[in-house]
Amino acid sequence: MDFKNILTEIKEKVFTITLNRPDKLNALNNALGEELVSALELAEENAGVGVIVIKGAGRAFCAGYDIGPDEYGSKEAFADIAADRKQLLAHQRRWWRIWECTKPVIAQVHGYCLAGGTELAMMCDLVICAEDARFGYPPLRDMGSPLTPIWPWIVGARWAKMLYFTGDDIDGRTAETIGMVNFAVPGDRLEQAVNLLAERISNVPSDLLMLHKQQVNRAFEIMGIRSAVSSGADFDAIGHAARGAQEGFFLPAVKSGVKWVLEKRARLFPGNIFDMINNLKKKL
Repeated sequence: MDFKNILTEIKEKVFTITLNRPDKLNALNNALGEELVSALELAEENAGVGVIVIKGAGRAFCAGYDIGPDEYGSKEAFADIAADRKQLLAHQRRWWRIWECTKPVIAQVHGYCLAGGTELAMMCDLVICAEDARFGYPPLRDMGSPLTPIWPWIVGARWAKMLYFTGDDIDGRTAETIGMVNFAVPGDRLEQAVNLLAERISNVPSDLLMLHKQQVNRAFEIMGIRSAVSSGADFDAIGHAARGAQEGFFLPAVKSGVKWVLEKRARLFPGNIFDMINNLKKKL
């Protein structure tokens, strides 16, 4: 297929999908999301493919959803909860397509992996990242609630709340420590590590891999992961219309621009709470 926002490559049994909006740090828009799903379906239908790898071109894996000025062109932005929820559910369905894919999906993360980028990575079956990759959800400070709240299932309640409440980000090493990723490796060895894992997995017959993946997923579905994660669209739609989000982000973005609001956010949240607390620990 002729993709415009992603690149695809098949090497032996590994199908690689590269998010290819490097000038936007691979920010997610509808076109990229639709192409990603199409590429997943191509890989799934190809009997010669054993494993799928998703990575990003340029300096980042994915910096989140595209929040260009066209997204916030009126005071009514996100005020219609029903219409907003419908759009959010469409985004969620793309992430569920990764969960439902019959073949293992590995996220290869470098640079920024923020907001919607974390949703994409966390819905993958396995994650290998660079040690200096950055994971976080800054928009939770003033825009709404997590659209695809899978983090509690991955890292547990304590860390999920810490990340949600502060909007601060963590590096790849910390992400490995808390179980958010499988491995954090030096950046110059990231590709090699992903290739080693993908090749290892691809030696297992595809029909058995499908059963293994579905068995693990079934356990989480019995525990309620689908209902819990799907509720994210409801909470996020309500969050967008909440006073805190309307007055904190959306209305100022209409009046003064998205860049102005992001700069204001940066001034309000200087530094990083994880670094601050770790520095306190060192002084004891």
